Amino acid sequence: MVLFGVMLAVVIVVVRVIGTRRAVPELGSNEWMALQQGLPRSLVGDPALSRYASRTRRWRTYGVIGGVAGAIGWTFIPLHDGRRQPNLVVALFIAWFVAGVLPELFVRNRPGRDVRAAALESRSVRRYVTPTATRWLAGSGALTLAALLVRQTVTRRVAPSRADAALLLTASLLLAIFAAVAVRRIAKRPQHAGGSEDLEVDEAIRSLATTRAMSGWSALQFIAAGQLAPRGFFPHADFLHNTISVISLIGVAASWAWVPTRIVRQADRQSAPV
Repeated sequence: MVLFGVMLAVVIVVVRVIGTRRAVPELGSNEWMALQQGLPRSLVGDPALSRYASRTRRWRTYGVIGGVAGAIGWTFIPLHDGRRQPNLVVALFIAWFVAGVLPELFVRNRPGRDVRAAALESRSVRRYVTPTATRWLAGSGALTLAALLVRQTVTRRVAPSRADAALLLTASLLLAIFAAVAVRRIAKRPQHAGGSEDLEVDEAIRSLATTRAMSGWSALQFIAAGQLAPRGFFPHADFLHNTISVISLIGVAASWAWVPTRIVRQADRQSAPV
């Protein structure tokens, strides 16, 4: 996992340099979000979009700092029974996800008006969840199930222990509840009636926020599946462990980097079911 973290950091630096030299919008910037959503260039500087981009960057920064501090602090806690210290990459992903999703549960994209008027159009979660995000989330669940099935077919004692596996499954359940509540909150929160441009930006922000939540959810579930990969002395132990681990790494990378680039564009969403 340490090697994976180093490789990931190198990829980020390379992509950033290439993007700067080729004038490709920076990931998460106003221009990038507008491009992903098919918004007209006139809306790139929209105040609501700018506030959302600024808030996202700020909370992601808090998340990274919190993840590093938590991982370092945990190293001072003595562990017994052969337990391992938490992986720094895992801690960063958890903090990145929580810091990115938590604000969506409480903040509004536009300030309230003196006279509040809500748009009457019905909005369902399916309207903002992309097919790509759904497929990768389903893949993370399938890999988790595969890891559990392998554990059940192995007769000898394997790692992680039953207690650790139960802890991972409990964490996955809490993650699912938290992410599902966040996605529903993003879709269902009140939408103030306004001009067509206001509504267009609001719809774009909802889609962006939903995709962030879904990509983080699947990335963390892939990490959990990789941690459940059985280790021990049984037939084909190395092959099974390495296969699950490699698929887990691919899933994490795809969820984190690929899913956010496959957002349904505004023009395509017009015909989406509500």
